Amino acid sequence: MGWYNVKPLFPGVYQVMEGQIVSFFLILGSRQSVLIDTGFGLKDVREIIRPFLTNEPMVVNTHVHPDHSNGNGYFSRTTMGQVEWEEHGLKWNNSTPRILSGDWVPSAFFETVGVKTRLFADFEPRRYDLFIANGLPVPVHLWKEGDEIDLGDTVIEVFHMPAHTRGSLCLLDRRRRILFAGDTLSKGGPWWLHLKCRATMEVCFHTYSRLALLAEKVDHILPAHGEPVLPGDFLTEIARKMESVRRSDIRGETVENYGGRGYYYDFGGYGPVFAKSVAV
Repeated sequence: MGWYNVKPLFPGVYQVMEGQIVSFFLILGSRQSVLIDTGFGLKDVREIIRPFLTNEPMVVNTHVHPDHSNGNGYFSRTTMGQVEWEEHGLKWNNSTPRILSGDWVPSAFFETVGVKTRLFADFEPRRYDLFIANGLPVPVHLWKEGDEIDLGDTVIEVFHMPAHTRGSLCLLDRRRRILFAGDTLSKGGPWWLHLKCRATMEVCFHTYSRLALLAEKVDHILPAHGEPVLPGDFLTEIARKMESVRRSDIRGETVENYGGRGYYYDFGGYGPVFAKSVAV
């Protein structure tokens, strides 16, 4: 398998898997197409998806983390949530001194064990760093809760679901009954809800309760990490388990990663990492 692999998941819906690390998604519509996230942007993502398109898609970022938005610079129409841009995205745009000063090295991540060995042979770290140093392009539109994206033959409904970041979006394809979850949930590892850009614990609990209310509208969930396709009733399962965490029926264990120290609540090989213990 190559670093980029494009796979049709449903009619008109393609998964782009980048380095077996993150997935982003192309949705084809009769009026316009949407690319949900752009990945690390190690190569020109436009060229990767061009065989499936008749025109350039509009990008909708679930959030601004680099494995979801570093490829934005290849596209002319990028969009994201208003809260995400105002609270996080502005820190990464092309007027940010920290990026322009060169004291951040984006390619360093790909030197880690298990990643570098999977990189394509012509990867140029300096060229990549200079590309990312341009920063996030200013979005042409900022989405809010309840907004709709008309693709012609289907509508994408926008949900502001703060948890992993305070401005994270989940996106519902109404006709296909597919929820694009970003990093809000997954099955196959921990969810990082302990980062500096996180929502508060109480807001997270509220988010997962709200997601459960969408279960009757969702047949399939497409997260950015972990198992590629999850059933719609996973939303209600997560809400029940989150309630068990809130009641301290599920206890957390201390973990440490490059996101910092946190408390992991095991839902069966996956689950949230909070910044604080919920124990009473």
